Amino acid sequence: MALKIPGYVLKREVGTGGMASVYLAVQKSLDRKVALKVMSAALAADQSFTKRFLREAKTVAALSHPNIVSIYDIGVTPGSQLHYFSMQYLPNGDFAQRIRQGVSEADIIHVAISVARALGYAHDLGFVHRDVKPANILFDQTETPILTDFGIARAAAGSTRMTGTGVSVGTSHYMSPEQARGKDVDMRSDLYSLGAMVFEALAGKPPYEGEDGFAIAYSHVFDPVPCLPPNVEHWQPFIDRALAKTPGDRYQAAEDMVDDLRRMHGDESLILSSDAREGQDRTTPIPIISTGGRRRPPFDMRRSFENLWRVARGAPHGARFRITGTVETVTSGALGVWRRVSDTLIPFIPSSYRPITLLCTLLLAGAVGAIWWESQQSVDAIQVADESTRQTYDDGEENMPPIVDGPPIFAEESQPAGDRDSAVSSEVVEDPSQSSAEAAVDETTQTETIDDILALAEQDLDQNRLTTPSDSNAFDRFAAVLAIQPEHARAMAGIREIVQRYTALAMESTARGSYRQAATFLARAASVAEVIGAEALLVEIGRQRTAAAEQAASAGFDARNESRMSDARRLFKDALVLDPAQSEVAMALELIESDAGVIRFSDPLSDKTLGPAMVIVSLEAADPTAGEPDGSQTTTLKRLAISAFEITVAQFTKFTEASGYYSSRRMPACRDRESRWRASRDRTWQVPGFPVNSDHPVTCVDWDAANAYANWLSSETGFSYRMPSEMEWETVARMSQVEGLPCSQGNVGDLWYKQIDSDLTAYDCEDGWTYTAPIDAFDVGPLGVGGLFGNVREWTADCWGDRQQDRGFRPVVEGNCDQRVVKGVSWMNGENASSVELRTRMQRENAYNTVGFRLVRAVD
Repeated sequence: MALKIPGYVLKREVGTGGMASVYLAVQKSLDRKVALKVMSAALAADQSFTKRFLREAKTVAALSHPNIVSIYDIGVTPGSQLHYFSMQYLPNGDFAQRIRQGVSEADIIHVAISVARALGYAHDLGFVHRDVKPANILFDQTETPILTDFGIARAAAGSTRMTGTGVSVGTSHYMSPEQARGKDVDMRSDLYSLGAMVFEALAGKPPYEGEDGFAIAYSHVFDPVPCLPPNVEHWQPFIDRALAKTPGDRYQAAEDMVDDLRRMHGDESLILSSDAREGQDRTTPIPIISTGGRRRPPFDMRRSFENLWRVARGAPHGARFRITGTVETVTSGALGVWRRVSDTLIPFIPSSYRPITLLCTLLLAGAVGAIWWESQQSVDAIQVADESTRQTYDDGEENMPPIVDGPPIFAEESQPAGDRDSAVSSEVVEDPSQSSAEAAVDETTQTETIDDILALAEQDLDQNRLTTPSDSNAFDRFAAVLAIQPEHARAMAGIREIVQRYTALAMESTARGSYRQAATFLARAASVAEVIGAEALLVEIGRQRTAAAEQAASAGFDARNESRMSDARRLFKDALVLDPAQSEVAMALELIESDAGVIRFSDPLSDKTLGPAMVIVSLEAADPTAGEPDGSQTTTLKRLAISAFEITVAQFTKFTEASGYYSSRRMPACRDRESRWRASRDRTWQVPGFPVNSDHPVTCVDWDAANAYANWLSSETGFSYRMPSEMEWETVARMSQVEGLPCSQGNVGDLWYKQIDSDLTAYDCEDGWTYTAPIDAFDVGPLGVGGLFGNVREWTADCWGDRQQDRGFRPVVEGNCDQRVVKGVSWMNGENASSVELRTRMQRENAYNTVGFRLVRAVD
């Protein structure tokens, strides 16, 4: 064998693919068998493939879990410069082979739970696998299922749409609807793929089949969730939820899926062990699902209302929010009228029992009215029924309505291809010309579909909806066309136009000195350009990034020479965001920050990791408790440490895992954009209704959960943490203010968000983010504290009451403590974003995807 890898003895090739080959090898230093993955020599010169290969190795190396393959070593061969990495050798085959042989339900549960736990661990660290399928589930010597092949895994905030050839990534039989359409994916896409794998294990075939990948992808997007065979139909609720078309209707976290899988079997000792059990049937085949027609699913009230809600959500965004706003206003007024009327008519009934009293009265009245009406109409109804029956027989059988086994509207189109074929009588002779005619119809339909998509994409371009909002933007539509026809000229040109618009926006931002914003636009341009492999555009984007970085650095040195240290610090940071390799700029920034006296630290936790970054600040305010003899007030100086940024998703997740906070209590319903009606328990701090990564500020957390995090951090570090008082927060915010447009200071309601809510009075600028941004996406200001202007509102320690400017820095614990003071503005607020005095009252038990928190602790 000509291939030589230093430190390894290659035994044989055990697998090959388009990107790499896998060999069984022996690692000489430890004398152990390993699987050695070596990149194809034909792709070694292609930098994009090299990056993807190395990303797989680094991704898996960052994941340490008993159900995820282990990485041992990574390197490059001398001479040929082939990248390779060695990993755990898994000799007992894959799950695809076992499905073909037949697997028991107990084994399906065991494998599904193991894979779900592996995915949950990866999701918590911010990675989405994107290619979960039976062939990527291997077994080690102890029969433990191991998740492998992270070749197309990405960080949750990374580009997740398509490969450079314009084809949706993933395997079509297990691809989620959003993945099939080339849209952004998150952890719920992996759980969909796992659900498709479970369906195949139960039914003996994937949930959707077709002649090619496009036909299968189409079924994932548009066809209803398929039914299981009768002998495993008790799995149908699990499959319905796992394969829901809308991500919000699926399992929101892997642990939720694990809980349902446990309940499917009820034998926790079986589920929690990876050992094969005595007497367990591992080879009993599951009957293949019949292709002769479809069973109509049983009526499900919840599913029916969900379908109605999906239809309602199809309304234009502006109209939808106007409708919901009107409903809120009308309902609030009706509730006020009800309270006044009930206080007058039934004051003797406690207010909490009045709604149920009214309901019972209405039900009783309705029942009496129904009985009376039925008694009056029964004779007429019988006569009408008799007349209808006679008319049916008189008209003949051909006039009777057709009986359809399934939904009455578009029933044929909603069936998979196999079911439609089976519905044709075997006595019909196939016309040889029919397939050609059908092909012509299919081609015409496809062309019309592409034309419709392109028309919508052109509208999005005209209205500058480039990559947002998520359900109506030019990029997603052009990408959908490329998924159908990878070389479609107009779609390729549309992608290039999006890149050019982003680079133009970046140039405008650079010209006005908004370098951080320019970096955001250039990053979006590069992400879009990668879809079509536009190397020339990527080179131009890199050149523009370098030029902007040099301009920011030059402006920073000028500011430093003029002793404008705050401006110099901001400009140097912007330059490093554009080009982190500028060592001279990094050194200059370090000198400025050390001279400015910004003291940042992190307290160690019990597991030797570090808590949130804290900054020491000195605050000055009037102290009403320290009056002078003449009656005047003195000022008080307070020194404390405050979170440099908002508490992040990763930090809060660590708290919940370590403390088990939500194991004994139910998570609150999280309100979308602070609406009292758009509340859902499907929104969590990990999935708040929009994509987030580990370094985004945590939202969908109520006041008590934030306070519990502070108490947990106090017990972990030995220092007393709490949420800041209103005046502490406000004083730090006032001292951190800098000049400039709101969009350059923080993530506020800008033109990006206005694309979602056209009724919003947005700022006439762009900050580059539609929802929350990473905590370090904007400058930290002169105190070294960031995130005080925009991104999220923040809980404080104060109970709600009248504003007390002269109370000093102490938290106010008098007043309405069921409501708490919330400070600041969020990503959706287009007004008063520069006002540090803006305050809002919110119920402490409610969670909002616009509200996060930070902490303070004493340092004296």
